[in-house]
Amino acid sequence: MELLAPDSEALLHRMELLRQANVHLREELAREGARFVRTQVHKTDRALVPEIGLEELTPREHEVLRLIAEGSSTKDVAQQLGISFKTAACHRHRLMQKLDVHATGSLVRFAIASGIVEL
Repeated sequence: MELLAPDSEALLHRMELLRQANVHLREELAREGARFVRTQVHKTDRALVPEIGLEELTPREHEVLRLIAEGSSTKDVAQQLGISFKTAACHRHRLMQKLDVHATGSLVRFAIASGIVEL
């Protein structure tokens, strides 16, 4: 995979502007990171997105995936859904198993490619 320095530099510049403006970086970084990933998912990269349909996810898994893709931590997911941390972690674990992914970035990529999150 080739390095995408111009886009990376633009993302880093935006992140620095946000930091200087004292914007809550967690949410903004998640949005900017998701935008960056979306611009990098070319037709050839689509093979990196798991071939699982949304219909295979439970409504709760769909909701957890959306929250994770929007930048929520497992603790945040639990609080927003009114469930325990362990239950949220279990949902996250099952999502990763179903999608056969091992990183949060892969969950975000799937959510973007599937249209679960709007950018």
